[in-house]
Amino acid sequence: MIIASWNCRGASSRTFPLDIKDIVNKYHINIICLLETRISGDRANKVCRKLGFNHWIRVESNGFIGGI
Repeated sequence: MIIASWNCRGASSRTFPLDIKDIVNKYHINIICLLETRISGDRANKVCRKLGFNHWIRVESNGFIGGI
């Protein structure tokens, strides 16, 4: 099992889901932790859906602390 963690800003960009999918496929990642994405709510849910994973856990941010 391969687990990756990425402190990624700009998760709401158009290319972000495609970039993540490429990385996941290239390295056969099973679990990925995305930190400090600077998005929340419906935007974060939309990105999670586009990533193509069957399951995800997202923690709502409180201002600019915490999140995903």
